[in-house]
Amino acid sequence: MTDDGRRGDSKYRSAAFGAEVKNALERRKEELIRQGHAWRHSDGSVRSERDLLSALERQEVERVGQKRAAERGLSFRPIEDGQTIRGRLIGSAQLASGRFAMIDDGLGFSLVPWRPVIENEIGREVAGVMRGRDVSWQLGRSRGLEI
Repeated sequence: MTDDGRRGDSKYRSAAFGAEVKNALERRKEELIRQGHAWRHSDGSVRSERDLLSALERQEVERVGQKRAAERGLSFRPIEDGQTIRGRLIGSAQLASGRFAMIDDGLGFSLVPWRPVIENEIGREVAGVMRGRDVSWQLGRSRGLEI
């Protein structure tokens, strides 16, 4: 133990796993800067957009949506905050940012955040309103029940 109660020598902590983590963080910062989600200040510090996680999630949903559209021969239709979505729940997709429902509206499909309440609705018509990073679902034939 060192004089300050820590285990090992600090030069060894920065080696091996600690160094790998530091390098990975630096590579991630550089990638965020390259993508335009962050910038480096003159003092060397890195700052990111205020809504970085939301921006990265939108980017991922768009990328996966376009890929699935090409695979299925459908068009991908992104959903914006406040927009109503109606269609048949055709399945789900697991993204790095979570599980997303695939909704086919007859003209294409959309990916929207999954909620357990729709688990038994696969193959059925669903409707909901996008609210931030969530969907307020209306289920059943009458679409009167909001969950």
